[in-house]
Amino acid sequence: MRSLYGGKRHKHALRTKHGLLATSLLSMAALALIFLTSGCSDGQKVFRIGIVPGMDMTALQENSKPMVEYLKRELGVEEVEFSTATDYTGVIEAMANKHIDAALFGPFSYVLAHKRANAEAIAAGGDKETGKLTGYYSTIVVLKETGITSIDDLKAKAKEIDFAFVDPASTSGNLVPRGYLTSVGIDPDKDFRNTIFAGGHDAVAAALASGKVQAGAIFLPGYEKAVQGGVLDPEKVQIIWKSSEIPHSPWSVRSDVDEGLKKKLQQALLEVAEKDPEAMKSIVDTFGEKEECWVKATDSDYQYIRDLAESQGML
Repeated sequence: MRSLYGGKRHKHALRTKHGLLATSLLSMAALALIFLTSGCSDGQKVFRIGIVPGMDMTALQENSKPMVEYLKRELGVEEVEFSTATDYTGVIEAMANKHIDAALFGPFSYVLAHKRANAEAIAAGGDKETGKLTGYYSTIVVLKETGITSIDDLKAKAKEIDFAFVDPASTSGNLVPRGYLTSVGIDPDKDFRNTIFAGGHDAVAAALASGKVQAGAIFLPGYEKAVQGGVLDPEKVQIIWKSSEIPHSPWSVRSDVDEGLKKKLQQALLEVAEKDPEAMKSIVDTFGEKEECWVKATDSDYQYIRDLAESQGML
């Protein structure tokens, strides 16, 4: 299995006491979508897309307008609706219950959605020259005042640390950093003084800034955005671990969506960087991953995410 763990390698087998089985993840109560566009009258042809709430989604309605107009043209539908939910599981359940036709999932939430809702990956961030998927990174960030400068320090001072993850179904905010911590002999749920799920990468940054936690997992673009936006002061925080590259988050479609519409959606996503750069920018800026274009993606591109989740008992 390909490793997503950057930094020092240890011989400890991957293990977890966390017990985040997919069935328990998908039985969480917060399943209602927050629909961010106005309702449509009966008889309208509507295509609904969900986005997992990895970053602040309060501006999604306004920011997604260029993409909405682009997809309306390319799909030949009368309306396109973007929506989010209170947590990642809410978007998975929305697809399982056919409340949305497609979604922009994180890699791990896609794997869960593939199993629970028959999601099919069709596109993700990639290199426009090679057509291959590119990726992003998970990090572990600490407050400098803790005196922690390495993973070994974090392990030694674990009992003094309140640690923030993003969401149980987050890849860079839970699956990958949790797996790494476990591999070096840190059981997050037993060894840290306290662990929380903050809800989003931006919320992890806010928890660090306020001192609510002394360490947390956050994807690198989210950390950079928090620094640029003044939420995190680089004089007060530092990255002590960075993962290997994680494949970009996939656009996915429900398997029973009309095949012709699936192909139109995939083609629209593959061509948007050239046809309508503003439309692509509207989603990239909101979701946070730095992508120059979207390329074809398939389920097999996320097999080692699946393997990693299974090895930790999270799938």
